[in-house]
Amino acid sequence: MPANHIARQLESRPDLRIGDFGCGECLLAKALPDHDVVGLDHHADNDSVIVCDMAHAPLDDNSLDAAVFSLSLIGLNWVEYLQEARRVLKSYGLLFVAEPAGQWDDLTQTLSSNGFDVVRSEVRGKFIYVRAEKADY
Repeated sequence: MPANHIARQLESRPDLRIGDFGCGECLLAKALPDHDVVGLDHHADNDSVIVCDMAHAPLDDNSLDAAVFSLSLIGLNWVEYLQEARRVLKSYGLLFVAEPAGQWDDLTQTLSSNGFDVVRSEVRGKFIYVRAEKADY
């Protein structure tokens, strides 16, 4: 499960404020109960989720330490989601992406061209996992 794989990478960092873009059933927050996880989605699965267009999150600039997209880069404006994540991430903030592997030939290039430095990209099973940092320029 992609959310659990990402959670394992973040579990030792309860000091981070994490934005879960397209949180769905809040699997990341459930996997990280001691963390500050802000769930954002087009619809609310529970009262803790901020309902919004992920291209226009009601969060302050530089307010998150990490942003996560776990099977949520869908829709025609998915690049705007990444741009919004960059806006709300602090300098050198972390970005985690997990998407179906066969659908994303240009994901790392898109991240690079939208202000992220790709740290790692790997295919595990059916998914591509990308870890990046907000470039400070």
